[in-house]
Amino acid sequence: MKQIKWMVTDFFSVAVLVLLFAACAGHDYPNTDIDGMWKLRTMHIGGEVQQVDTVFFSFHRGSLFSCKRFDGEMTQMQDVWMGYFGFSHDNSIHISLAESYGYQTTPWGDGEQKAVFNIVQHTSSKLVLERNGITYNFIDF
Repeated sequence: MKQIKWMVTDFFSVAVLVLLFAACAGHDYPNTDIDGMWKLRTMHIGGEVQQVDTVFFSFHRGSLFSCKRFDGEMTQMQDVWMGYFGFSHDNSIHISLAESYGYQTTPWGDGEQKAVFNIVQHTSSKLVLERNGITYNFIDF
């Protein structure tokens, strides 16, 4: 009878440890549902609105980033950038392009391989990012 009691106690101890591990194994950053493909629709630069219909940002599995730019007819891909992203606690997203690409241009246009965007708005269908006074409006694609 003592042996059965110890087995039950051991079972519950292991079960509690497994549940604690599973609870702690989740992502440690906000906005986890940002994963997916987002189509850039407009850029607000100063008082002007620039229409964009050929740029796509993709966030995958909480760490992988890619950006694709197509020609005006959306028939041929012109540029692809790949890298990594992460979140900070001040509601911003950090994107680093893979250094192996060595591009002179980047999706944000200033030639830097790293960029930090403030998340202005994020819903299941809309993403608004801001960087250096430029607001980027995306829709879920």
